[in-house]
Amino acid sequence: MAMTDYPYESSFLTHMPGNPVNVSCELGWGDWTKDKNDTKTLLTNMLKAANVYFDWDNKTDYCVNFKDTGGTGSLDADAWNIL
Repeated sequence: MAMTDYPYESSFLTHMPGNPVNVSCELGWGDWTKDKNDTKTLLTNMLKAANVYFDWDNKTDYCVNFKDTGGTGSLDADAWNIL
């Protein structure tokens, strides 16, 4: 997300909102700061934060492909791989 942290919506890797890093931080911390012992809320918020990149459109049929280790979405460039 950090390398595509544009102030406008983009979709060349995957569909993401403008300022996706800020959006994911807001979703990741969310209500957890009220009760830092609430593990369920923390994990739920972390899923929301990850979905800024992986499933921003909230697709009902979305499933993580754990065999895709490239991490580049539709961009085919080895220098961007996350291994």
